Parts: sequence; C-alpha cells; structure tokens
Amino acid sequence: MSEPILAPFARFAASAASRDIPDAVMHAAKRCVLDYMGATLPGGAIAPAALMKTAFSDMLGRGQARLYPDGETTDARTAALINGAASHTIEFDDIYRDGIYHPGVPVISAALAIAEARGVSGDAFLRGVISGYEVSNRIAETVNPAHYTFWHTTGTVGTFGAAAAAATILGLDEEQSLHALANAGTLA
Repeated sequence: MSEPILAPFARFAASAASRDIPDAVMHAAKRCVLDYMGATLPGGAIAPAALMKTAFSDMLGRGQARLYPDGETTDARTAALINGAASHTIEFDDIYRDGIYHPGVPVISAALAIAEARGVSGDAFLRGVISGYEVSNRIAETVNPAHYTFWHTTGTVGTFGAAAAAATILGLDEEQSLHALANAGTLA
C-alpha cells in the first residue's frame, strides 16, 4: 500500500518542533509575523473584523488568545477567525506569488491563537509559523494556477497551513499531524 499523499507534510509538521532551524529561516519567520501585524492591526479596527467581534461578543473574555488591535481575549478558534479576517481586509497581507496565496492569513492567525491559548514559547510559535508556511506554500505552488480558476487558495490551501502550524505548536506526532491535515483537507 502506498503512503498517504499528506504523509511527507505530516512528517515535516511533526519534526518542526525539534529540528534544527537555520537562523535565516527564523529571521524570515519573524519578518512574516511583523508583516502580518502590519496588515492585521488596521484591519482589526474595521469591518468585517469589527462586525465579527460584535457577532462573537459572547465569546469575549473566554480564553487567552488575543484579538488585534485591542488585545481583548477570547478562545483560540474565535481569535483565529477574527484575526484572519482582519489580516486580509486591507489587502496589505503577504503573498506567495508562485502559489497565488496569502500564507500569513491562515497560518499566523491559527499559530498565534493556539500559541497564546496554550502559553507556548516564542520559539514554538515561530516553529509553527515555519511549518505552516512550508506545508501550505508547497501545496499552493503545486495546485496553482489551475486551482485559482475555481477557488481562493488562501481559504482552501490555507487550511493545510493552519493545521500544520497547530500540529507543530501542539507537539503532535506524525500520525496525529496526518489526521489534522486530512481533516483540514476535508473541511477546505
């Protein structure tokens, strides 16, 4: 029986928490986070993020993950959703040209929310960002440009990046990471 197509990505996500990461890659991840914040902070103050915050007002104060720009806390799922919307609103978010994809929106939104909710280190957070970018950028480049004819890559392929980032931050093993990625694909 052949290996599942997502297995190499699951292996990467599972090993990213402990593998040696070159300084240049860590630096690049930090720059991606700064870029993300530059788009998220103004986007968080206007619709749709401001409207979503009102719609999810019953979830405010129910967790450790932050909403930007005001820093109000909520659960990880709500924070990832609202911050993801905020980061894509003003169209200053990053782009991976070869994948026709904005990786920061799904990857950093999910990584930041789960990292804050779980109180993990900055190193663990950045490793999650690296994992999410690596997995989703490779998938995006593989499926495009044909995929973009019918679907918005950030919403579809982005689920794989978010799952990979979370798997790394949570310390999931290869099998658990494979299940996370497979479920992400089903939901995409």
